[in-house]
Amino acid sequence: MRIVKLLLLAWLAVFVQSSLPGLLSVWGLLPDFISMVIGLTALTLGTGPGILAGVMAGFLADCYHPPTMGLFTLSGAVSGYWAGSLRERIYKDQLPSQLLIVALLTLVRQSFEYWGRSGAGLGKYFQVLLRFGLGSALYTVLLGLLLLPYIKRFLPRNEKNKMRLV
Repeated sequence: MRIVKLLLLAWLAVFVQSSLPGLLSVWGLLPDFISMVIGLTALTLGTGPGILAGVMAGFLADCYHPPTMGLFTLSGAVSGYWAGSLRERIYKDQLPSQLLIVALLTLVRQSFEYWGRSGAGLGKYFQVLLRFGLGSALYTVLLGLLLLPYIKRFLPRNEKNKMRLV
């Protein structure tokens, strides 16, 4: 049942992010719902489920963007591993810590995806990262203030350590 819930959550994040960009775009910036799901899953359930959520969400995102097949899956797996490895080093049940991880994952995923898709040099890469990466991370954090508590309620319960709601 845990995998089904993670798959549905990953699918919902990819669907909203890929299908509704016109409604969600503010000054050309888009929130990263996939980073929200990956980060919260990894912080709540651990590294393994975080990687699983990242791979599932990344693969579903790759299906929406066939020219870069595999890039979203790889960035999702790296993000899930990274967030899960930070799980024991931060206050994982605190909303500010969760928002910080989601913002950093947004930057990591966007860096990964931009660098993989473009043949541009480092100068253009940093320019795009400053313009879109930081703005999208901030936008994601602002939406995360509203959405993370609801996403956390949908996550499967960790039977060893009961999750506290935010």
